[in-house]
Amino acid sequence: MKQFNKHRITLRCVVLGVCCLLGLLALPIRTWAQVAPTMDRRPQATRAELQARLVEIDQILAGIYTEGIKQQVRSEAAMIQTRLRDGDFQIGDQLQVQLSVAVTPTGTPINGTYSVMPDQILQLPDLPPIPLRGILRSEVKDYMTEFLSHLFKEQTVIVTPTIRLTIQGGVKQPGFYQLPADITLPDAITKAGGFGGGTDLNKTVIKRGDEELWGTEEMSQAITGAVTLDQLNLRSGDELIVGQTTTTNWFTTLRTYALIPGLILSLAALARLFGII
Repeated sequence: MKQFNKHRITLRCVVLGVCCLLGLLALPIRTWAQVAPTMDRRPQATRAELQARLVEIDQILAGIYTEGIKQQVRSEAAMIQTRLRDGDFQIGDQLQVQLSVAVTPTGTPINGTYSVMPDQILQLPDLPPIPLRGILRSEVKDYMTEFLSHLFKEQTVIVTPTIRLTIQGGVKQPGFYQLPADITLPDAITKAGGFGGGTDLNKTVIKRGDEELWGTEEMSQAITGAVTLDQLNLRSGDELIVGQTTTTNWFTTLRTYALIPGLILSLAALARLFGII
């Protein structure tokens, strides 16, 4: 009986150990599902949503996660903190602005695309400068409506913030694109002509200068989840590199290998000629 109980205890230990091992193996998949950018928020993240994400990141950093995951969320936290402090608008950014009431001396309504000036100022015709420092894209419509309400009554403001993004790699028409901030990644790729030959989405990344903002694993989920440019904390100048498969020109390869025997024979003949062999 004692022997039986001993074997039963041993079996329980083995089963428990296997369960723990399986749990550890499943951890990377589970952790990515938990640390990925929130997909159910609005296309342009609000201040409250960004602050809530920072709380999530603090919980991730205090939890049992791989150093790679922690490093990724630290990078995301830095981007969010910059947005909350400085706002989303940089010099050269463009906003499509439409006002319902004419404000120009000629009575022509304002309806066009305007660029952000130095010191994060938006200058509309015949209006005072509108400072945009510290303003998020999700806030700009209400902010401009409030700003203009001191000058005009019943002024309706329509604003569409855009992001200047470089799209290259596995797309048909690589280049620079001025895209609405609330556009999804698949739609952004469509604007660049769609997928080109040999596209491999599993190799897609987003870079800011030499820094990789979002790696291949994060981008795979972002594309399938139709995440917007704003949700990824992107800004003008960022680079979307759509992955490409590595192709081999078999004709060139075979031709190269076919030349090798002839080259060897030629070298041997020269060696005999000069009495080397």
